Parts: sequence; structure tokens; C-alpha cells
Amino acid sequence: MAEHVQDSITTTIPPHDTQNTSLQSAIEIPVAGIDRQDRDEWRKYIYPDVHTEIGWEKMEDMLYSNAKRPEVRYEDLPAPFETYTDTKDYCRYLNSLGKAMCSFIDHSSWTLEFLPTENIHSASTLCRPRFVVMKDSNRNFGHWSFIEAIAESYSKGDRHSEGRLAAYTAFHLQARPDYVSVVGIFTHPSYFKLFLSNPCRVYQTKAVNWNDSHATPLLLAWIWRLYHPEVDSSMSINLTPKPTFKIRISESRSINDLSILQTGESLGRRTTIMSRKSDPSTVIKEQYIESGCRCAEGPILRRIHEGGSFPGVIRLESYTEVLNDGKPITVQHENITRHKVRLVLKDTGEEITKVKTPREVLMALYDVLEITRVLHREKNILHRDISSHNILVRPEPLAVEDCAQIKDMCFSGYFLPDPGQSACSPFSTRVILIDFDVAEAIKDPTEPTGEIKHRTGTPAYMARAVRNLNPPSGLFELPPMAAVNPGLEGTYHRILRDRHVDFDESKPEIFRIAEETEYKEPFCHQLRFDAESVFWVLLWWSIQAQPKKPSALEPIEPTAWASLVDTNDTRNENFIRELDTNTLHSTYQPLYKLLNGMRKYLEGDLAFAKTGKRGHSEYLHEAFQRCILNFLFENDTKPFMDVEKDEESRTVAATGMQRKPTGTTTKLIMQATRKMKRKEEEEKEEKDQSHKKRHIE
Repeated sequence: MAEHVQDSITTTIPPHDTQNTSLQSAIEIPVAGIDRQDRDEWRKYIYPDVHTEIGWEKMEDMLYSNAKRPEVRYEDLPAPFETYTDTKDYCRYLNSLGKAMCSFIDHSSWTLEFLPTENIHSASTLCRPRFVVMKDSNRNFGHWSFIEAIAESYSKGDRHSEGRLAAYTAFHLQARPDYVSVVGIFTHPSYFKLFLSNPCRVYQTKAVNWNDSHATPLLLAWIWRLYHPEVDSSMSINLTPKPTFKIRISESRSINDLSILQTGESLGRRTTIMSRKSDPSTVIKEQYIESGCRCAEGPILRRIHEGGSFPGVIRLESYTEVLNDGKPITVQHENITRHKVRLVLKDTGEEITKVKTPREVLMALYDVLEITRVLHREKNILHRDISSHNILVRPEPLAVEDCAQIKDMCFSGYFLPDPGQSACSPFSTRVILIDFDVAEAIKDPTEPTGEIKHRTGTPAYMARAVRNLNPPSGLFELPPMAAVNPGLEGTYHRILRDRHVDFDESKPEIFRIAEETEYKEPFCHQLRFDAESVFWVLLWWSIQAQPKKPSALEPIEPTAWASLVDTNDTRNENFIRELDTNTLHSTYQPLYKLLNGMRKYLEGDLAFAKTGKRGHSEYLHEAFQRCILNFLFENDTKPFMDVEKDEESRTVAATGMQRKPTGTTTKLIMQATRKMKRKEEEEKEEKDQSHKKRHIE
């Protein structure tokens, strides 16, 4: 997915590398997946293949969803207004229609109200629909989780209205995990359009004139749906100022007071992560999984932890398909079917992007390499989506009590303990590897839901071979395997004797890859691709890092940033062929030596190497781990290793060019919101000062 953003200031702010979408005051936050400056072009840039325009008859059928339709005396219903001059007119008519509708349908003690958002407590001017539908008891709350439906109205000269509404319904899905689908309405003085969004699709009617014969029945179907929403019956929302959710895990167990921690894109898997403040160690993960594209994450995790908890991998308490009245919750469009699944997980931590120092990030990434190579060797499992989002870090190292005892496995903390620290377990790590929903169980698929997609992952972190169809061409020289530093060699040989002996490659290799060379078919994901993803994670952290309260700004070079975020993959030209010495902030410049050493192993594709152990599946892991371990040992006492980075990332030098984000667009939106909010505050302050000046004069 590509998104175009025109920055109006001299420097641009790179996105925080997080998938977190805060819902604490959701009305003040732009919709996930849609940039507020380009919502009118959401179909083209954000969701190019998930929008469907349908006729009013089809929408009516979808709204009633096979339920018995109410018997309505249309002569008793209010007629549409002859003219609509503002949002309040639409609200008055729809409220009168809703009130009349209540006499024909069964409904609870509460009623629904159409409210202009200017009447809602704490509503901000940012990402605010023109009016919303809320229960009468919730009208004082400005939180998206209390909204029942979103509405937009036409405004002269505003070309973005319909795009905004589609975007708002997508965001509404994120705020209401208890709803399977949500609805919206776009109003114009002459017509209206209805929207229905679910994880498969955004459906939109063509324009329906207010006075058409089918207009009132269609609006009644829409209002009926508001009183009978499509819900997940195992989940309920607690109507408090800060909404929480209750989930029935089984017949004998429910979990209360769950708050939303993170959400993914609304259209697609619609991942929702929730936990309790009182017990953050228990995490709920919900997704709508498409049949026919991946192995199921729950069975993959069961296989990983069979025989004892696998060190460094998120632990699974339960995995279930979510049911309504004994039937799976599904959404469907044509040949695409998604069903809702729920995982109860046991571990929590912060994303690796929040790790403060070079020492911490290097030790964590060494451990990620250790986890992925041993998972492949012992469990025949490839993660296939190593990214900053999928690596969590605990505050302290942990070896769980029921830890599996695995031969030839050891984490960085065992080789490099903190001064004064007693000897730790070789299975003790701060890392928690998560999100195995695109993982592959090699040779013995674990409950596959269809054909495996081999080219998958998060684009910015994907190995080049996965992201591109052809390998880089040219003449390449691969370096020999790095020797373990003599100060570590004894311990390394004692703990990891087999790999120390097996990967004793002391000669470089030169080979050529001709232009237009193609990978052998069928293309399959390889373990070395996960190792390359670790390199990109380290590069992302290193490029964005700047020390706390830097004495001077050192912006990111625009070409380097564009290479990371552009939809056209130019990472090979700008980072692998040669790595510019000025890529990093001067405080963290010593990391250049490590990155430069690691990138040399990526210059030529190992699939075409012929000598030594370069064809071994674990070769690149071993090379990277030795590079990192040696660097940690050799720089152990250097001050830069413990210099904490600032929470704010480095800016990007001015280019005058459009910038494109990568991965989940929520990251960029949060940054764009802050910029625009600052701009609005500055403009307001200028107006206030001008007013005061005139008053004095």
C-alpha cells in the first residue's frame, strides 16, 4: 500500500516505528490507514481493492442480514425535509425518523441520537466527523468506542467528505472490536449514501435521492441495523468514561477491564491487542484470518512450545475460533472468507524501537537471531515476518520455569553478563518474538488454511529476495566467516562447539550473477531471509536514533530515508552496495563499523555461492551473530554503548518531495496529527496576540 504525503515544513518527521493506535481519546486522533491530507483518494492509495459500490437493494439485504423485517406503517413516518441547510437539519430529520422507527421495533431502554460533533464533550477539530450516532446515555463522552455510527455531510468546496467517511468507518472498526461490522451515512441536500464496512470490504451505495420511493425504507433498514448491530456475542463494552471490554474466554472464564493496546489495519486481518492494567501479563489477540493463505498462529505456537516453553517466543494460553450461537464469526466477499480467532497470550514487553541504548538493541537482536535459527533447526518453523513490530523486549532477562532444555542454544547475556551479575541461564533473554500468523511449518504444515504465500512480511524489513523478483546482478566478493574474538572463543567453543567448528570458513568467495537471473521456482522462504530482516531492524533503529537533548540537529539524509520507505525497493543500491559513513547520528557513529561489516555478507545472494558452508541454512545467522557478539565484547567499555536515545526520532532533511511511509500507516498519521495540532495551536496563538494588540490600540 502506498500513501503520498506532502510536507509543508522544512523538515519531515519519520514515523515512530510502532503499530500502536492509542484510543484514549479517539475522536482527537486521525483514522488509522488514511492520511488526513489525502482522505479523498483513499481508494487509490490506501485500500485499492477493497471498495465496492452496490445498489440500494443489496445494501438493504445486508443491513437486515436475513433477520425478519419489521412491519412498518410508512404513512405514520415523517417526510424528508424540503431543504437541508446544515448538519443540524440532517440530525433533526434522522432523529425524527429514528423516534418513529422505535414504535415498530423491539429495542432496549436506551435510544439512539444523531448528534453534531460540536455538541460532544471533548471532541477535537482533528478527525471529527460532522455528526455521529450515539446512545442517549453516552452523549457526554467523546470517545470513538461510544459511537454507534459515523456520518458526514456535504460542504461546498469540500472534495474530501466521502473519503473521510470511508476512513472514519475503518477507524470505527478499530475502536469497536465487539462489532463485526459498522455503518455510516453521507448526507447531501439532494441525496444520501450508505456505507457498511467489515474486515473484507467497504460497501457504499450509489446516491439515493431523499424523495425516492425506496429512500425511507432504506433509511429504516439502516436505523434498524443501529439497534441490531452485528456483534461478537462473547464480547461486551463497559460504558465508563474510559471504555473497557469484557470477553468470555470459555464457559467458565471471562476477563474484565480489557483496554485496547494496539490495532492493525481495519481492512484485512483487523488485529486487535488488548490487556488489563491490573494484569498486563495476560494479552488478548484477535484477528479475522483469511481462509486460503496461511497457517494458523495458535497451532504454530502450540507446536513451538511442545515439550516445554521455547525460550524467547510468546507463550500461548489458549487459541479458539470465536463463535456466535455455536457458529463461527465470519465475513465474506465473493471468494474471500475471513473468520475471527482469539489467542490468549502470556507475555508482554515494549517494541524494540523503544530500547534505549546500542548495547540493549544489539543484545536483543543477537537473541532474535538465536531464536529464529533454533526454531528452524528444532521445530522446522520459519517466522517470515521479522520486523521492529514483532520483537518485544522485557525490562529484565527471563528464563521461564518450564523452559525447554535445548542443546546448542545460548543467548547473549550468558556470554556478556552485566558487571557484578551472577551467572545467568543460557536460556535467559529479554526478547519476546511475537506474531507468528504468517509463520510456516516446514515439511509438516500445522493446520494450514490454504496455500502458503512465500512472498510475505513487512516491506521495509523484508529480505530483498522476498520483496523483489530477481537477485542483484554483478560481481560480488563475500567475506570469510568472522572469527570469534579470542576473549570469547573459549566460552563460545564450550557452549556452542558444533557451530564454532562447522562454520570455520576462512576464505572469501568471488562470483558473478548475470543480469535478469531469476530465482529457482517454486520460490520458498529461506532461513537466511529472516537473518537479513534482523539487519534491516538494526539499520532502522540506528538511523533514527539521536541522543537525548542533542546539542544540534543532524537530520537524516533524504536519499537514505527514501530508500527505507519508498515502495520501489532501492535498499540494495543505497545500503548494501555501499553504506554511507554519514548515515548515522555522530553519537552513534561507531555502529557504522558493525553495520558495514554485516552488509558485506548481503552483497551477493548466498543462493549463488558455491564454496564452504555458505549454502548452509544457518550460515548468515552465524555470520551476523559473530559480528554482533564481537562488537559487543570489543566495545564493552565504550561510552557510546550506553548513551540513551531520545524518544523523538531524527528528522529528515528537507527535500521538497513527497514522502511515502511503510507498513502500517497509523505510524505516519500520529506524526502528521502532532504537526497539524502544533500548527493549529500556533495559528490560534497568533490570532489571540493580534486580537489583544487591536484591543490595546
